[in-house]
Amino acid sequence: MQAESGLCSKKIEKQARAIKDNGLEQLVCYALKWFPHHEPTDEILARARFLETDYWERVTVSQANGTAKAFSGKR
Repeated sequence: MQAESGLCSKKIEKQARAIKDNGLEQLVCYALKWFPHHEPTDEILARARFLETDYWERVTVSQANGTAKAFSGKR
């Protein structure tokens, strides 16, 4: 059983690396994340890319603001 688990883990790692190197595969992953019940059309891929990019931009700004607030000494 453990040998199968190791093979499965290696297969998953190989597939994950392949996705990391393929922009279209990444877009499909974003589309599945943001629109799980839609077919990955060009429009859905574009919307998913926008949502993913916008989300991470907002996270970055929020973290920067939180860090600035924490080190300013103000409440």
